[in-house]
Amino acid sequence: MNKNFAEWYRKIDIEPNNAQLECRWKGIKEFISDCQPNDIFELVKLFYNLSTAKKFCEDFADFFTKTDSAFQRNRQNELVVLAGVTLMEIIDQESDLADLAMLATISMNFQNRRGAIADIYQQILQKFSENTASLREDIPDTSIGSSNIPSGKSLLLSISSQNVAWDENIRKSLSDYVTSLNKFIVQFVQKHNENLNHINIYTEDSRILWWMVGGWSNDFNLPFKDFSIADASIIAGKELADNINNLPGPYSSRPVLCKVLNSCKKTKDPQQNDFVNLIDKLDKEWKKQTIEEYPCGSTREITPILTALSKSIEVDEVRGWISSYNKATSLEADKIKISPEELAYQTYLECLTIKCLKYIEG
Repeated sequence: MNKNFAEWYRKIDIEPNNAQLECRWKGIKEFISDCQPNDIFELVKLFYNLSTAKKFCEDFADFFTKTDSAFQRNRQNELVVLAGVTLMEIIDQESDLADLAMLATISMNFQNRRGAIADIYQQILQKFSENTASLREDIPDTSIGSSNIPSGKSLLLSISSQNVAWDENIRKSLSDYVTSLNKFIVQFVQKHNENLNHINIYTEDSRILWWMVGGWSNDFNLPFKDFSIADASIIAGKELADNINNLPGPYSSRPVLCKVLNSCKKTKDPQQNDFVNLIDKLDKEWKKQTIEEYPCGSTREITPILTALSKSIEVDEVRGWISSYNKATSLEADKIKISPEELAYQTYLECLTIKCLKYIEG
């Protein structure tokens, strides 16, 4: 059980006893045992106190009713806390859903949205930072020394010196050698696979480095210096995500994006940070291609930038998408003010969220 479980309950003025905590924790574990990717998105929305699918809320509450018949299934503030604790436990277990839970929770934190329990969000953010750092910093030495290779020299000498049927000693020596050789092969394959993973990370880092230093937009086949910093923000965030296959991505993603944006044209356009204007200015074909690569039908609230791209290509008139966007995301597009650097990073997180979902679903 998470050591902060009781304290998080107290944040919403509920003082549970130990028996209740045990029942709630059992319900969380049972929910996680059959958790699906779309459940993650519903948990995130519930944690942020946004509207969630009615069936999900009912099913989620059922897990706690089964372990405690006195559970008040309509007590929303408790369900919100349980959603956050469940996300935290999924992340701590480092299952296939852990990266998705982290990315979705952080992506939702757009325009200073806040989860119900600030401490839970901060712990998820800390775990995300640790995982992005360890992915590259904790690469062990996987070399295999020649001394580890089992020698069969003495066995061969014994076999060649026998002119009669093999005795028990030779049979045992042969068996021992085959056993040790098999053990070495298993170890070799394991180390080989680990090395392939490390090579994949190094290749990815090299690809990101060339993209950053070259300052070249792969999607538009143009140098980033031809774009204004505002116009390049969403493009840069998406292209960095394109280059990443090892989730949850590199620790240095923010400075990489800042470096790319620093190569762009600086303007004094008063509308350069106007979110609606930025979305409308983007090339429509590029927006269509981006949504094909990163479909956001099941993550509208969690991926507000991708949702804006998606909504804007559904209509022909400028600003004609605002109403449907506001309804889909519970945000107000006209009131969104965001720096190019933050917009690039938000786009990057959202694209990685969708990429993670696609990996899980195969």
